[in-house]
Amino acid sequence: MSTKVGFKGDPDYQVAKSTNIQWSHTADTKARPGVTFSASVNAGSSKYNENLPNNPQANFSNQLNSTIAYGKVLKNKPFSIQVAANHNQNTVQRLININFPDLNFNVNTLYPFRKKEVVGSYKWYENIGIALNTNVRGTSFFYDTLGAGFAQLSKNYKWGASHNVPITLSLPSLGPLQVSPSVSYQERWFQEKLVYRWDDVAERLDTISTKGFYTSRD
Repeated sequence: MSTKVGFKGDPDYQVAKSTNIQWSHTADTKARPGVTFSASVNAGSSKYNENLPNNPQANFSNQLNSTIAYGKVLKNKPFSIQVAANHNQNTVQRLININFPDLNFNVNTLYPFRKKEVVGSYKWYENIGIALNTNVRGTSFFYDTLGAGFAQLSKNYKWGASHNVPITLSLPSLGPLQVSPSVSYQERWFQEKLVYRWDDVAERLDTISTKGFYTSRD
């Protein structure tokens, strides 16, 4: 959109160019069973709403938000995946926050010790179940100013991941007593590590940041 202020030749004459994208979509699950897709996008230049003529509601609206989500459940498989991206934008501060990817990968409980052909009741160890829940998130921000954009987006980008593996066991009931022990393993991935050190001379706590690939686990 191109907005002209004043008349050509006047000292306050100016032409302001701005853009805006609006998109709304929901996929029919009958077309692709097991697949979901939806999008609600409202993004653009910080000055777009301000320059809209004869629209006071939009002129005073300073928040823009978008969400795009995709999900898939694999047919006859215990796997499912969901991927999403979202953005929120403050047109007064000209700040744009972006989250991508926001990924969830899940494996339903599997019983690795069970045979394909079951004869009689399960043995106790055949009831050991294991699953997986993985989440990965990336986030960044930049300011809608001249010369900004992808350089800031890349510089400010951060990501992290977590993996959770629950292991369960359902033992045969002992009369009215049911015993179901479980244990969970969790691992986290980071791109940045903070090391805190006390400076005896300056009497202060120094923070040292190093980037790389780091893990922690429980």
